[in-house]
Amino acid sequence: MAPTPNPALLPNFDVSKLGIVSPSVPDGPNKIFIGGLPYHLTEPQVLELFRAFGQVRAFHLVKADPTAVTSKGYCFVEYSDPAVTPIAVMGLNGMDMGG
Repeated sequence: MAPTPNPALLPNFDVSKLGIVSPSVPDGPNKIFIGGLPYHLTEPQVLELFRAFGQVRAFHLVKADPTAVTSKGYCFVEYSDPAVTPIAVMGLNGMDMGG
């Protein structure tokens, strides 16, 4: 039988470095709420905008249900590098999203 690994000794694996974006944004100091999005914007379109500021770790565009075509006009995002958070907030605040 294999020994049970100690989680504290395992390296912290950041899947965002592989280009994988988590669909769940955990609560924390680097979680950004973005409101006032045009309902017609798709996930790839919104992600493209956010990636202009840095590598995205987690992103969730809120929809009425998972199969909905349009969003509810808001989302949550977290960047891989916490230093990007205030820069993105300043850049996105008041931005006209073409709505």
